[in-house]
Amino acid sequence: MTEHIVTGALPGPFGPYSHVVVDGGLAYTAGFGPHTAEGIPVTPSGQAHAAFDNLEVALASAGCGIVDVVKLTVLVDDLEVMLPAVDAELASRRSAPHPVRTVLQAQLPGGVPVVLDAVARVPRID
Repeated sequence: MTEHIVTGALPGPFGPYSHVVVDGGLAYTAGFGPHTAEGIPVTPSGQAHAAFDNLEVALASAGCGIVDVVKLTVLVDDLEVMLPAVDAELASRRSAPHPVRTVLQAQLPGGVPVVLDAVARVPRID
């Protein structure tokens, strides 16, 4: 059975999509940027931290966490600036083995410097 999740713990979707879809034991997240109640943090490390915080809120709504991520997609506006911050933040939240990852540099909407989306294993509850 497919479950579509929109959690009140995150800003509402900016279009016709869910925050997370769970199907076949996997959770697929939408892309999450570094938005906080105060806006977007100024530093690359703060931006990476906030984006991972939002991703973790989405994952938690599906009963999983960063340790369950099997595939991470990273979109950044500047590889040289943002990728080291994203790598450091991921390393601080999870030890090896690390998920597979795709990294793309892109012009992101609204001047957002980083967007993360993930595919995660949803732990079985027996």
